[in-house]
Amino acid sequence: MKLSAISRQPIGLVIQDSRTNQGTKPLTIAEAWRVYDRLCDDDRVMFVSEPPEVERRFREKASGRTASPNIWADAWLLAVAQAAGGILITFDKTLASRGARCLLSR
Repeated sequence: MKLSAISRQPIGLVIQDSRTNQGTKPLTIAEAWRVYDRLCDDDRVMFVSEPPEVERRFREKASGRTASPNIWADAWLLAVAQAAGGILITFDKTLASRGARCLLSR
């Protein structure tokens, strides 16, 4: 499995499993934990606290009456990126359309 990590600032990390573009199955829970453990053991990876205004921004973006787990997850990602002054880089066109500071990677 090939993993790619992209980080603009040390506040965020995007992981892309190369298998997602090859039509194969997603990681199992056990595989996902192994990947997470590898990240935790990597000296280049740093975990930081969320900026204080994340919740307010999250609530703004996750408002409305639509029932959608995608909107919920997208809203949280956008809120964290915006509160930290970062840019969210994504392959997801819908997610990119929801944020002013989103870059659609090709």
